[in-house]
Amino acid sequence: MDERNIEVEILGTLYKANTVSDLVDLMDQDDFNFEQPGAMDNWMNYGFIKKDVSDGDVLKVIGIGNVDGTYFDVMCDNGVTFSVNIKKEKLFFEMRGVEFGTTKELYDWLKTAGNAWFKTNDSTLFVEIEEGITNVSLLHSFLNDKKKEFLLQARNADKVYTARVIDKNAGGFIANIDGLETFIPGSLASANKISNFDDLIGTDIFVMFEDYIYEGDTFIVSNKKYIKHILEEKIQLLSHDEKYTGTITGVSKFGIFVEFDEIFTGLIHVSEMTPETKDEFTFYKSGEEISFYVKEVARNNRIILSEYKGCAVVTTFEDFQAECEDTIQECEIVGVREIGSFVKFKLNESSFIGLFHNKEYPEGFMPQMGMKLKIEITEVNIEENKIFTRAVEQEYNTSKNEIA
Repeated sequence: MDERNIEVEILGTLYKANTVSDLVDLMDQDDFNFEQPGAMDNWMNYGFIKKDVSDGDVLKVIGIGNVDGTYFDVMCDNGVTFSVNIKKEKLFFEMRGVEFGTTKELYDWLKTAGNAWFKTNDSTLFVEIEEGITNVSLLHSFLNDKKKEFLLQARNADKVYTARVIDKNAGGFIANIDGLETFIPGSLASANKISNFDDLIGTDIFVMFEDYIYEGDTFIVSNKKYIKHILEEKIQLLSHDEKYTGTITGVSKFGIFVEFDEIFTGLIHVSEMTPETKDEFTFYKSGEEISFYVKEVARNNRIILSEYKGCAVVTTFEDFQAECEDTIQECEIVGVREIGSFVKFKLNESSFIGLFHNKEYPEGFMPQMGMKLKIEITEVNIEENKIFTRAVEQEYNTSKNEIA
């Protein structure tokens, strides 16, 4: 606001300042009470600072007064005061964390603490003018700010939100984030397939921005994106000594798929089951609980679970790169393809799969499943989770068909 000389007498006190904000600060220092009879009327009538407002204006709120049973007056930094309906702004105060039960309780809070709250909590008022009628809203301005924040997330999604699931439709869920309606596709609403959509209604889940559909003015958010965002950090906190309890999400002939701690999924292989579980697990159903230990975290953050305690140390792809890149390591052929052989390396009981390209085969080499080799790891690509290898310069044993 341009600097100006303001002199205004309110309830017998003369205040002088350069801006309206400075004026209000002076009145605060004087413990001025806007609830005094006539105080707001004087404020509204000191005309020389008023300016006309336009449709779409967003005005900074600097105080309130004249709280009655239905309305309260909002002072803005351009010198204009508006009358605001308390009921229509209930959601605004709820989203800003003001605790109240009924409209009457909100009214009492506005009378006693509202003005002080607006002094310490930045708020703006949105102006809408249609056919000569002016409407203003704290809620509208707050939601517009949220929309702007979400659109900025489209460039770099790095913020986590709490979404309250309020309804479902054929494709997913309708969720509320700070008063803004968003959509969570069913495929992005959980780490695993959701068997009963009704179970999520009324719950709070963590999400991150996924996309914005301009045609429908719809913000798409994702729980899976949130899980991916925090997984690397959280996975380091897993303990091999702690006994976890999870929910069964599926059963196959080779094991039980489990979800635990809301973000993790893992497999209890038949070889890691107690004899009792091994005899009965094919009868287990999704939704039932089971207890286990974390055995290891393998490539691509695959979590291997066990019913037995005393398991391997968690080894990441980054650990493998630091330990094994540019070194000669023993491996085992676990797959033979036209392009080459897939080989398995072991580090701290964790397994890592790399490619031994056919261009790197020694002359006459015939790969076979289960064959043990010693080859050089030339590159470990963290971003793509790929391991590149080549044969070492050593004598090739044609009789045994192996690299010595």
